[in-house]
Amino acid sequence: MEITEEEEENKCFSQKFNFDKRFFKTCLILLLLIGLLNSYSKKYKIIINIVKYEDTNKNKTDKDIMLKNKNKDTNKVINRRKNIDKGKVIDSNQATDMISMINMSKEFDAYKSIKTNSFTDMNKTNNIIKSIGTETVDALNKSNYNKDDNNVNNIDNDKPKRKLRVGVIGLDHHKNVGNNLVKYAISIILSTLSFDPHIIGIKMANQNISFLQQFTKVKIINNSFKEINKSEFHILMVNSDQTWRKWDKYFYDIAFLNFAKNWNIQKFIYGASIGLDNWNFTKKDEMIAKNLLKNFTGISIREKSTVNLIKKHLGIIPQFVLDPTFLINKTYYLDLIKDFKRDFNFKEKYLCVYQLDINPLIEEFISEANKKLNYTIYKVNQLEFNYVENFIFAINISEAVITDSFHGTIFSIIFNIFKLKN
Repeated sequence: MEITEEEEENKCFSQKFNFDKRFFKTCLILLLLIGLLNSYSKKYKIIINIVKYEDTNKNKTDKDIMLKNKNKDTNKVINRRKNIDKGKVIDSNQATDMISMINMSKEFDAYKSIKTNSFTDMNKTNNIIKSIGTETVDALNKSNYNKDDNNVNNIDNDKPKRKLRVGVIGLDHHKNVGNNLVKYAISIILSTLSFDPHIIGIKMANQNISFLQQFTKVKIINNSFKEINKSEFHILMVNSDQTWRKWDKYFYDIAFLNFAKNWNIQKFIYGASIGLDNWNFTKKDEMIAKNLLKNFTGISIREKSTVNLIKKHLGIIPQFVLDPTFLINKTYYLDLIKDFKRDFNFKEKYLCVYQLDINPLIEEFISEANKKLNYTIYKVNQLEFNYVENFIFAINISEAVITDSFHGTIFSIIFNIFKLKN
């Protein structure tokens, strides 16, 4: 069949049209593919940016959380500090918790001396607090920062803190083992708690302060406690031993800080003793004591039997605390004799005799005891120069101790000396 010219043209047009249609479809598909790729590329970039953004925010959030937690801990410490300043720490558990909180924060690095100075762990520190009594710890802590700076946040850890000076009023500076070891112990405790102790006492004809001067600052009163200047100390403290026994004309100044009655500073008494089993205050003594004790932050005594006597006659209930010599480790006493020279035989057994009063009954007891024990007697003489070191040395090497002294008994306990029976 013969194809006309018109049909030929229509066939060519149809083929061209089909080609153009296929080409158009191909181009359209390519454009769509290019568009899709471009879209996925942008979305991919967006996803990458989102991941980066989320990761950055995550890091930022983690830092914020850490900072928030740190600030929370710091605020807890600051609040504890403020509670102390307001006198709200009322028991040893709270005091222990307070020290643990302080230890967590770099804001209070000054307190780390409690751990790093003489006592090497928190358990020992906590034992000190429980032994000292919370009133004493509170009194010290309440004065631990300059009163003129009420903003506890303004603490620069790079600058050394000024130690507060504590004037420790004790018995006379005389040759007495217990007297000097009490002063020695309390100076170590205060230094460990980051204070600057100054041991104050009346000058005596037989005084020997060379022992104390090796470890702490000593102030000698020549005639009157008015020689002490108000600006010398931030805190005044009546020390332990028989400071509440009426020895001489300085009784009111030593026992109740009468010379500082108008001073607006922290004052407290630690481990005082009346030295007797019966009450020996006159009515005048009681009236003066009641008036002066109103200005004290804390009052404590070392004999449990005295608590009721003070409550009955003075109307106050003091804390019952340990003698200061119990508050430090035995190693502090052994350090005193590490270079002490004395001739003795290690193979022998010794009986230490530390006697304050001349008493025929004691002499008879020593003789009878040694007949049974058959030990070498080592008598401690308080008149020799190194009397404190000799006392520690004698108890340390002895198997048994016979003494009529309060501190002779205490150091027998510290050095684990057995008790003589019958």
